[in-house]
Amino acid sequence: MDTNSDVYFSYRWGSYGNWKRVTLQPNDNEWFSIHSDTDFNLRFDDNIKEGYQEALYTLDKKYSYSASCHTAKKYTFRWSNGELKLYK
Repeated sequence: MDTNSDVYFSYRWGSYGNWKRVTLQPNDNEWFSIHSDTDFNLRFDDNIKEGYQEALYTLDKKYSYSASCHTAKKYTFRWSNGELKLYK
């Protein structure tokens, strides 16, 4: 994560699962895995304006037989001109 502040986001597996909230602190990493072909959805407030402006993503999958996060597909949060962006 390339931010100097906490990032709050929610994720769920599939289209109908419950959203789970995560707080990612500066320089922290989080990784997720599942043993199925289920979509991984992520949402967050993408700017500093008043109110909630939702950014919603279905992230690309990376299949791996490794139990390590070193082979995972990596995404990075970055602030740019008051907007929170998610980069591959």
